[in-house]
Amino acid sequence: MEEKLINKDNGYLQVVLVDDCDFQLFYELADYAERELNFTFTKVDDIDSLYYSFKYDAIGFILSYHVYFGIKLEFVDKRNNSQQCEDIMRRLANILLKALKT
Repeated sequence: MEEKLINKDNGYLQVVLVDDCDFQLFYELADYAERELNFTFTKVDDIDSLYYSFKYDAIGFILSYHVYFGIKLEFVDKRNNSQQCEDIMRRLANILLKALKT
C-alpha cells in the first residue's frame, strides 16, 4: 500500500481506499469482506453515505462510502493512533485493496 493512503490530517488515522467510485464498488467490497473474511457488519445507510462497522483483530473499524469522498477505512475509536493500531490498519487496508484489484 502506498504510504500516502494513510491520512492523519484530521487528527486520526484513516485510509482512502478508493477516492472516486460508486455505490456498487462499495457493495462488492463489503460482500467480499463478509464472504471471504467472515466480517459481520453493523450497517448504517444514509442517502449519500454508507457506514459499515466491524471488528478486525479485536479493533473496531468503519468501512464507509460517501458519494463525494469514495471508500474509506477508519477506526470506530478515533483515539486508536498507536503504531500497533496503524500497523493493523495497514494490514487490513492491504487485504481490502487486493480484493479491489481482483
